[in-house]
Amino acid sequence: MSILSISFFSVEILALILSLMQFYLVVRNRKNIFIASFYRLYIIDSIGNLLTWLNAVYLLRLSTIVSPTSPFSFLYLGFGEELPRISQSLSYFFAYVQYTLTATIALNRWSVMVLNPAKYEKIWLSTRALLTIAGILLVPMFDAGRFFWYKTTTTFDEEAQQFVFSSEMTLRNQFKFLIFYMPISTAIGLIMNILCFVRYSKLRSLLSNQSQRRDGHLAATSLATCIVQLCGCILSIIRYFGEDKLAESYLMLILPYVSSTLTWFQSVMLFVLSGNMRKEMKKLVLCQKEPTIMVNPANIH
Repeated sequence: MSILSISFFSVEILALILSLMQFYLVVRNRKNIFIASFYRLYIIDSIGNLLTWLNAVYLLRLSTIVSPTSPFSFLYLGFGEELPRISQSLSYFFAYVQYTLTATIALNRWSVMVLNPAKYEKIWLSTRALLTIAGILLVPMFDAGRFFWYKTTTTFDEEAQQFVFSSEMTLRNQFKFLIFYMPISTAIGLIMNILCFVRYSKLRSLLSNQSQRRDGHLAATSLATCIVQLCGCILSIIRYFGEDKLAESYLMLILPYVSSTLTWFQSVMLFVLSGNMRKEMKKLVLCQKEPTIMVNPANIH
């Protein structure tokens, strides 16, 4: 394992800790501090990101460390073709989930900031909206499930010193629907976020309400996430249409780093732009408690 890989993996662990802390704080303070509908979507997004990362660790990370003589070789050899095939299927499913959630968060910001804040914030916070989003996220399983129609083999590449996965399903077939979904959802997200950011920039000098400034910061977080996702989308398109095997090998080398950046970028941006998040994280790290206000019962009428 190279120094670069070790360094990047260390950064990933720090980003994972950051994301878990934010997830805990948002859930704990969802009724008093992090009450915006954005944070409800952020909770769903955090769960998706965590599962995406765990799957990527198995598929792209551990496969470069574990050897056939390692005690952990059963993860790649002991399950035959089933576990690698499930992992490959999940990698495409989670790609749908990430692109869908990024576009959904952009739609959330656009409807709340540009259209009618009071009306759409209430709609986004409803149980019906959350159930609808959950249902939409399950739809890509029908496409990802196509992996189970094809045989997947796991071999150890002696030259590269890592496990490699080979599926009878061609790359073009794997990306059959995803290759169109990625640019469309990314474009929708970018357009929505740009509209939000332009509106916020025009009204910035007039905004005195803290919640309005917060909306601007959340829009900036969503826009930055979309831009990073656009980079991942471009790399996937290059991989899909590219015929050069050498270029393909280079893309596969940087793919784990791009995937991890896409997974954890929003957590980092939220930490940078949200003053409330930094404040609550500081309290959590320093084990600070909210001051208790003592009330004299005799003064209560």
